[in-house]
Amino acid sequence: MSWVMMTKPGCNYCTKAKALLKSNNISFSVSDHDTPEKVQRFKDAGYTTFPQIFHDGVRIGGFDDLEQYLEV
Repeated sequence: MSWVMMTKPGCNYCTKAKALLKSNNISFSVSDHDTPEKVQRFKDAGYTTFPQIFHDGVRIGGFDDLEQYLEV
């Protein structure tokens, strides 16, 4: 199973989401949006908040959505 998290520097919810995945022994990759160009592409794709989390190519959403998905 594949997990991907879109993050940006200084994002507290990104840090919380990473910790939640790690505490559930879930491996994931991170896509850092650390330049204005990457952030603009993120916005152009219709996303408005960080993090955005995907599981097997399906968008889960942000941190609160991840908690619900994992039934924490």
